[in-house]
Amino acid sequence: MYIQEKKQYLRRLRILNISIRQKLNEIEQLESLTQRLTSVVSDMPKTQGNNKKLEDNIAKLIDLEAAVNDEIDDLIAIRQEIEAAIESLPKEDLKIIMRLYYVNGLTWEKVAAEMDYTWRNIHYAHKRALRMIKININW
Repeated sequence: MYIQEKKQYLRRLRILNISIRQKLNEIEQLESLTQRLTSVVSDMPKTQGNNKKLEDNIAKLIDLEAAVNDEIDDLIAIRQEIEAAIESLPKEDLKIIMRLYYVNGLTWEKVAAEMDYTWRNIHYAHKRALRMIKININW
């Protein structure tokens, strides 16, 4: 795999993190809506038509929540594959640099400051890490 392809693969982690946060927010909203609907069901007079419609809506929300949870599981699995690739690096400093940039989302300037390296040395180490990293996933 070429260096540019490796960069592209690793950059997916930032997008995955955003996607996971969005999906978790979606679940919170669905849970809130489900709770409101269930409280409406328990407070309403017992009529066959109203209860059936609300029960159907609650069931749909629960199914939707399960689907979102499945999507989160898939995203987390991909994230774990990327993190495992970073962990496969032989040198700890390279792992830290890659985690700070790709996992934690720091800028190169902040990574350099965190590692007490020059900006140039960070980019050199990044290039070394990209050459060394083992990525065996066809995406």
